Amino acid sequence: MADDTEKDLDAGERALGTMPREDETLDEARERRAWEMRLAPLSELLPPIPPPDGLLERIQTRIAAEDGEQELVRVRRKLVGWRTATAAFALAAAVLLVFVALPIVSEPQSRYVAVATAEGGGPALIVEFDLADGIATVRPVGLKAPATGDFELWHIETGEAPRSLGLLTPGQPSQRPLAASPGDVIAVSLEPVGGSPSGQPTGPVVYSGNLVAVDE
Repeated sequence: MADDTEKDLDAGERALGTMPREDETLDEARERRAWEMRLAPLSELLPPIPPPDGLLERIQTRIAAEDGEQELVRVRRKLVGWRTATAAFALAAAVLLVFVALPIVSEPQSRYVAVATAEGGGPALIVEFDLADGIATVRPVGLKAPATGDFELWHIETGEAPRSLGLLTPGQPSQRPLAASPGDVIAVSLEPVGGSPSGQPTGPVVYSGNLVAVDE
């Protein structure tokens, strides 16, 4: 278990860019891409970090006041240090977000996540399911309101008919009861206003994704 945990953490570091990825095996590349899918929605939460106020003016003033290449070298070194610190703060924020969003490793297979996407598109919906309380947290991260009709959320177990989890409102997170297992499909269909009239999907399935254990 310790080796699996270390491999998973290494894959996360490669996804963040703090470890090289040139010599990855096929399995390591697959694990890194899984982390990239987890981290992609979180990048939208990181605010840009502007340079300190007046930094450019101070640099220009010092270069003009103190002629010589040595001063320019010192200023450039300070700029490199500032950029490195900025990158470190951004990385720390990303890691913090990961630990907030993902489960504690000591509780294996207790929570699951599905990232619902359109074919060839980015994530539109994140569904996090906590096995302990049977509650799914639904976060529309890229869902746009349809021109007509309503989006309806579905849970599809292998070999079973789809079960409605209710309508979705773009931009509004929600919680719904759910009993699910890894491999189950979370899907979103476009339905008439008010939802499917038959209790089954009647419109096109616009987004879908599989539930996976986040600590695997």
